[in-house]
Amino acid sequence: MPSINYPIIKLLRPLVAAFGALLLGASPGGAAERDTLTIGVSTYPPTINPLIDLTVAKSYVLGMVNRPLTAFDAGWQPICVLCTALPTLENGKAALEDRDGKPGIAVTFTLLPDATWGDGTPVTTRDVQFAWEIGRNAKSGAANAEMYRRITAITTVDDKTFTLHVDRVSFDYNIVDLHLVPAHLERARFEDPAQYRTRTLYETEPGNPGLYAGPYRIAELSAGSHIVLERNPTWRGKPPAFRRIVVRAIENTAALESNLLSGSVDYLPGEMGLSLDQAMVFEKKHAAKYDVFYKPSLFYSHIDLNLENPILK
Repeated sequence: MPSINYPIIKLLRPLVAAFGALLLGASPGGAAERDTLTIGVSTYPPTINPLIDLTVAKSYVLGMVNRPLTAFDAGWQPICVLCTALPTLENGKAALEDRDGKPGIAVTFTLLPDATWGDGTPVTTRDVQFAWEIGRNAKSGAANAEMYRRITAITTVDDKTFTLHVDRVSFDYNIVDLHLVPAHLERARFEDPAQYRTRTLYETEPGNPGLYAGPYRIAELSAGSHIVLERNPTWRGKPPAFRRIVVRAIENTAALESNLLSGSVDYLPGEMGLSLDQAMVFEKKHAAKYDVFYKPSLFYSHIDLNLENPILK
């Protein structure tokens, strides 16, 4: 993907340090008295179900409440997030295989042994299998259909270890953008795949703690307005810096800037804050009080055409 520079605006040094600690999962230290961080964004996510609709707004929120199987680190290197070790041909966790007369690859992952959903239920291979079933079903409304088509089968070894059978050999064979959903809660909602988009608990009961397996969980959601995140008590990683994070949607960028200046919001992310030219003007006006950072990102906006539609073929 192309690397794009997005402006990031943060409020004064004490909060910058605290937010840096949040990203690192470290102790907030001197910012302990600030237990709430309010983030202003220009777009509200249309859904928070990890498998439906690919939007930057949803990815931003899910980054705090869930964990993908793999991701890229700060140096753009692939790493395991929800797994114990990145499979490679060299370490034997990936192996070439024949898939219906064509070269394929088998990639074996092991989930973190202490990973649990917010209700204490362990994250298992049943969740992996279930997420794949949703993604493979054309009626479910799941996005990223190409990835699910490439994974032709899943072999379950035990509750924590599974093998993905991929129908081709490519350079990114061990980078799997697979997001899990809790089978113990969502399976009943998937009885009619065509109705899953509206029946999923992510729509009907978003405050259910069992939907989340990250450092935060969604405690409150007001569609089109705001999302409140609170620490997930079952999280086994380093504790996040802030007790509470409020993500406020303010679609007008002028209003977003006004809310930052008034103190109604503390932070604007580069992905969904001001445009590049707006951020540069803001920096010239308010450099004494605000820090503006420019960072590369893998996010980009695009339109994909469904080439299976006869009209678009």
